[in-house]
Amino acid sequence: MKIKIIVPVATDMWNESAYRICSRVANKDTEITVVNIKKGPISIESEYDEIFSSPQLIIEAINSQDKYDGIIIYCFSNPGLQAAKEKLSIPVIGIGEAAQIISMSVGERVGIITTIENSVNKQWRKSKILGTSTKIVAIEALNIPVIEYKDERRLFDSIKEKSNNLIKNYKIDTLVLGCG
Repeated sequence: MKIKIIVPVATDMWNESAYRICSRVANKDTEITVVNIKKGPISIESEYDEIFSSPQLIIEAINSQDKYDGIIIYCFSNPGLQAAKEKLSIPVIGIGEAAQIISMSVGERVGIITTIENSVNKQWRKSKILGTSTKIVAIEALNIPVIEYKDERRLFDSIKEKSNNLIKNYKIDTLVLGCG
């Protein structure tokens, strides 16, 4: 099986970590290729970023469909997901879509930790579209821009704080990290 992972940002800074993460859970016979788009935003934190990245993502996906058995969009916001599913004849999955749908079978009170504050409403809208909003009880932002996620200590501390808050204040039994 050949899977193409498209990181829908115009930087390769996430490609290696995406490859490592996906390789750990893939079947040993699965061939994984990770690419990023050539033109677009360097991170996805808004509707604008999603729309800006979508054309390049869809072009990359269309150009890959004869060479791959499936496409993974490596962004929790799932930019271009529905258009790619509509256009391609191979499976296309967004990691945000997959995470939210899996969370439905794991827990009864789901919380999402997203990137920055303006992503909160966007994630609520997406959960309604996916049909997962019935179990999502809270979405909180780290308020750390994606491009700053290289500061792992700051990221970990913020995730820990938000997780504890969601568990204590909302009785969350399942946490979803809202970024690749």
